[in-house]
Amino acid sequence: MIGILLDAAAVLLLAIFIYFLGVYVWLLYLKYRQRILWDGLYAQLKNRFALLAELAYAVRDIYTAEPDALRSVTASIGAFISSKTPSDAAAAYIRANAAINSVNEALIKYPHVRDAGGCAEILEEMLRVDEKIAFASRFYDESVLKFNARVKSAPFALVARMVGIKAKGGVKLGGE
Repeated sequence: MIGILLDAAAVLLLAIFIYFLGVYVWLLYLKYRQRILWDGLYAQLKNRFALLAELAYAVRDIYTAEPDALRSVTASIGAFISSKTPSDAAAAYIRANAAINSVNEALIKYPHVRDAGGCAEILEEMLRVDEKIAFASRFYDESVLKFNARVKSAPFALVARMVGIKAKGGVKLGGE
């Protein structure tokens, strides 16, 4: 009789172990999915900042008259390059929007630079990249919300606490 109880206890412990292992694997999957989505979003952000650098080069003739435009562009690019987290990259993106606005204001004053430098094409490409960023950002934020909901709910919270997995913050790219 004791042998049967020990066998039943062993089977029960094995079932509990397998269940919690499944929960752990699911958390790892959600974390990995989040990382893949962030990589896609980050690639689009890199495209946008490359276009911003291209725009800055195209309008280089106005920087002696409009030094604030150059400062805002270089500051936003520097903030993106030094970003370590998704929220830092999002802050740099918002800063880049302000930089683009200052360049646009300068281009209004100097239409000959706007027409000669191919700025319209660069700005159109930036709009296309912005659409891709908005799309990727929605997927990333949705993934973060799902991950955080799992990390905070039972039994995932217990497993997450045991292995050191914590909830993450999404990205807010303004206007979304």
